[in-house]
Amino acid sequence: MSVTATSAFIGTNVSNILALLVLGAESIQKGLLHTIPNKYDKIYLPRLVTDADQIQDRTATPTTSADSEYDERVIDPQDMQFYLEWNPATFEHVWADFWPRGSMVDQVTDPKIAAAVVNTVRGSINTQLDKLIYQGDVDAGAANPLRFFDGFLKTMAADTDVIKVPITGPIDANNIKESLDAMITAMPPAVRVNKRPKFIMSHNSFDAFEQYTTALDFKGNQVYNGTQLRYRGYDVVPVGGMTDTDIIFAVADLSVNSNLFAGTWMTNDPNNFKIQRLQNNSELWFLLAKFRYGVQYGFGQEIVLASVTP
Repeated sequence: MSVTATSAFIGTNVSNILALLVLGAESIQKGLLHTIPNKYDKIYLPRLVTDADQIQDRTATPTTSADSEYDERVIDPQDMQFYLEWNPATFEHVWADFWPRGSMVDQVTDPKIAAAVVNTVRGSINTQLDKLIYQGDVDAGAANPLRFFDGFLKTMAADTDVIKVPITGPIDANNIKESLDAMITAMPPAVRVNKRPKFIMSHNSFDAFEQYTTALDFKGNQVYNGTQLRYRGYDVVPVGGMTDTDIIFAVADLSVNSNLFAGTWMTNDPNNFKIQRLQNNSELWFLLAKFRYGVQYGFGQEIVLASVTP
């Protein structure tokens, strides 16, 4: 079975199942993506760009047209699933709190076991999904957990429109300020001023940022805003899916003004589980989740990607 039980079965037990703490899909929880649901196939993000500096001299009959360009970016959500089988009888020989319920011909997993399975599966799915959002790579190989769709880091690194900023050496308390300053300087002023982009980084990079801010003698009014850490007025958001070698500076929120998008069939599919007996003549039960997901951004020229140089 996919669920195994190892128990001392002696003394006194705690009647609840402890679960390993995981971060989950923090990019979704923290509202960094505008999610487009209810799509079976590709999702197209229409874009219209009018070049700057096209004001002309006044003429009675204009003969030269300004330039505007319409194009589209594509979110291509991919299908994924999670599947788990177990036998309620696995817990017959551990604590009475966890014994299966019902007659032997129709045993049902104890509710505490079922709840623990659901909680751990939900955490596992969402933690992997958060990694996919940033680190996904369809060329990673058939056995790689990041193979399902291309994440932001791969597509941004390959996009010449995305503004790149090098970081020398590993991200730490000594170079985090310099890196963030360089990213702010590199971002077009119209985006900095009008759209309030956010820094998205890993928890280890965020720890380096906190070490930097803790060491400051004077914090100023742009480091803390309630419980939200900020730098020079811009939110600093840690997520579990980001690498320790990259930081993204982009407009990221739940609204249609976000520059980071996700496409899915139903937003709750990664947490919507089918749990039932495998078949009528079987003792086995299963948990099944199926979902579709993909990510894309709107304008590369409004994103700054800072990466540690080799």
